[in-house]
Amino acid sequence: MIDNVYNVYKLFKQVKDMRASKILMATAMTTAIFALGACGNSDEPEVVDITKPISLDFGLTATQTRVTIEDDASFEAGNSIGIYMGEPQDDNAKGALGSLDKYNNVKYTYGSGSWSGDAIYWQNTSQYHTLYAYSPYDGAMSQTNTTIEFELKADQLDGANYKAVDFLWKSTAPVKARTDALPMVLEHKMSLIKVTITRGNDMTSEELAAMDMVINAPNGIKAKGEFDLKTGTCKAASEQGVPSALTTVNPYRTGNVFYAIVMPGTTFTNGDDFVTLTALDATPYIYKLSVSGDGSLAMVGGKKYEFTLKANKVGIELIQFTIDSWDAGSGDDNGNADMVVPAHP
Repeated sequence: MIDNVYNVYKLFKQVKDMRASKILMATAMTTAIFALGACGNSDEPEVVDITKPISLDFGLTATQTRVTIEDDASFEAGNSIGIYMGEPQDDNAKGALGSLDKYNNVKYTYGSGSWSGDAIYWQNTSQYHTLYAYSPYDGAMSQTNTTIEFELKADQLDGANYKAVDFLWKSTAPVKARTDALPMVLEHKMSLIKVTITRGNDMTSEELAAMDMVINAPNGIKAKGEFDLKTGTCKAASEQGVPSALTTVNPYRTGNVFYAIVMPGTTFTNGDDFVTLTALDATPYIYKLSVSGDGSLAMVGGKKYEFTLKANKVGIELIQFTIDSWDAGSGDDNGNADMVVPAHP
């Protein structure tokens, strides 16, 4: 009797173990199937609906895209950008600007926190696409006309002449059709001189605020230039006409910070008058350029040259000088000031 009971117990245990084994096996198989499915999904190409417009991200919060002049500003309502698409390529190469018969100088305008313009579409999902963007928009540009001729003005005080030549440009790396936004953060292509004036102990805030500034260019700043939309470069035109060069620039001012756009390639020489501040009583305060290097300062497109000067009644003192990328970067040069003591009445 006891043996029979024991045999029944062993039979039930075997059945139980078999059920547990089957459950474990089924669980393992299910896990493996899901894992294989996940691997298969990650290897599948992205499905892109090319009947939907391309989503473009112009980086509105990035300071390098600013069209307003003050630091940390963004595009202003009414600013416009021109967009080009190059001919799609098979081999991860750039399609040249103007090589496609459509999407040449498509206008996008900023307002109410977003951009509006005619839709642009991927041409296919197999080839690589290149897009180009520039600002400010010029309606005369086309598939074949891709060079903007411009003239630099000496008077940049109200900001209008400054903004007119603050050219920005960007091209994307060759990219296949995608569903997420395509970033196109534009970059400055002219050269910027930024001067911040601080108050010395012997000068009042009111006296400093009343001063006018000019940036002197004894070597001349070529006035007429060309902006090549294919390469994103700004340079002086070969034919300058009259006037051939500017000798001073009256910069845009916000508070005690001054901004002046100059032509890439312009040079300033150590020892020459560089910044002149003029008080209400016509007393001039002059900073003569003195920076380390080969004795001159050559402007490069896309760079900003930042000077911090302290205005004292015995002259102007250079506190700091840096050369940065206009969009971002760190200084790579330092200078020392020569002070010219003005004659007081």
